[in-house]
Amino acid sequence: MRIPPYYKMPDWQRFLAGCVIGLLIGFSIFLFLYGTAQEKQINKIREQKAEIEILKEQKKILIESEERKNEDLEKKLTVQEIEIYISDHHMDEATKAELENAVADELHSIVNHSIESVADNRELIEKAIERKPLIVSDITYHFKVKSMVIFSTVTLQLQVSSRKDNTR
Repeated sequence: MRIPPYYKMPDWQRFLAGCVIGLLIGFSIFLFLYGTAQEKQINKIREQKAEIEILKEQKKILIESEERKNEDLEKKLTVQEIEIYISDHHMDEATKAELENAVADELHSIVNHSIESVADNRELIEKAIERKPLIVSDITYHFKVKSMVIFSTVTLQLQVSSRKDNTR
């Protein structure tokens, strides 16, 4: 069997030439559309990279600013309140409350002072409490400081070291 000679038939030559020309035109249109789409994507990626760099710089600046503010605030922390706890099982609650208020009144001068300065004067505070007798209901109380916690709230645990009845 023999292959028919299509190169001699003009209809087939036009058909094959049209297919080749259509293929070339279609491929060139595909390349054009694909190239423009890729160009848009590349431009979008570049814009996003630039925006990411700007945002990273802003984030870095904000973090540094917040760290500086935190350091300044840590330096400026102050004592806000004083809590006193007296450990004595033989004392009634009213007397304890009155003594706690009296000791807190003695220490009210350290409120709104920096924590650092209060911590530096820790021994002075302890000695001031231990040396100053408090008189409640004609009984003189002397205290010993068991523990002292200094932060925005100064917490003192006191123990009655001696009591003297002044009525006799």
